[in-house]
Amino acid sequence: MQANKIKVLYIAGYSFSGSTILANVLGEITGFFSAGELRCIWKENLIKNFRCGCGSRFYDCSFWQQVFDKYPGGMQNINAQEIVDLQEKRKHFPLMLLPGNQQLLKSKFRKYLSSIEKLYQAIQSTTGSEVIIDSSKSPLYSYTLSMLPTIDLYVVHLVRDPRAVQYSCIKRKMRKKHRWEEHSIVEGCLTWNACNSAIELFWHSSPKHYLRLHYEDFIQRPKAALQQILQLIQVEVTHLPIEEENIVNLTTNHTAIGNNNRFKAGVTQLQIDEQWKERMNLEDRHKVTYLTWPWLLYYGYLTQNKFNSN
Repeated sequence: MQANKIKVLYIAGYSFSGSTILANVLGEITGFFSAGELRCIWKENLIKNFRCGCGSRFYDCSFWQQVFDKYPGGMQNINAQEIVDLQEKRKHFPLMLLPGNQQLLKSKFRKYLSSIEKLYQAIQSTTGSEVIIDSSKSPLYSYTLSMLPTIDLYVVHLVRDPRAVQYSCIKRKMRKKHRWEEHSIVEGCLTWNACNSAIELFWHSSPKHYLRLHYEDFIQRPKAALQQILQLIQVEVTHLPIEEENIVNLTTNHTAIGNNNRFKAGVTQLQIDEQWKERMNLEDRHKVTYLTWPWLLYYGYLTQNKFNSN
């Protein structure tokens, strides 16, 4: 690894898998900075001015003002819509599956790659952090980051029982207060399958830069999970932010974008959310199990008591 490379710890996975709490706990480690879902910063922050994790609107946050003061040309000269348009050209996904494809992709997305490279450089310069945590989750974006020569990328593949995931989606839809598109259980399960398949495809063959972590393991044994991650990225720390009974004191953060849990600060006890086991109706549970059973089996969720919280 080149000495001037930026170490990025990328959390990949499906929505509602616990990426926000994992990122924020990691962000409490000295030398680590939890940046939120940086893939979305151009649209959700620079265009829509969504709130930073500190509670301020993005353009009112002094931290992000400092970051973009170090971005070449400054915030006022960024064409965020152009970057978003380049980002959403998903028709080039098949190119990612071809051998020797990176040079072709780099030529097609040179401006986009340059923009995100400058962003990470500005964050590192502002924070002085040893590790930047990006919880964007998208497998395609993780592949995009791997093409940047200035980034030393490590991927934590966060997996959660799809029945718990879909139950969380159902609850969110019933509240009608979310920014994600509503989708059926069938669509949600197929997307969950595709997301995890893509992450496995891109990263499973790179063991020095990839770690699969179960949400359930992280919540129940957070110290062991953090040690696994530190071993992956080859960083030694003298103190982990986990106290007895899985308690962590979360401080105010500057995550650019993410779910509303990122606004929570203070003493927090990590507790596994298993409401789906009691509240999810049998029809929905059986539907999710049927649609995702190969991955349920592969990830160990059909093994009795494998993730028992007792």
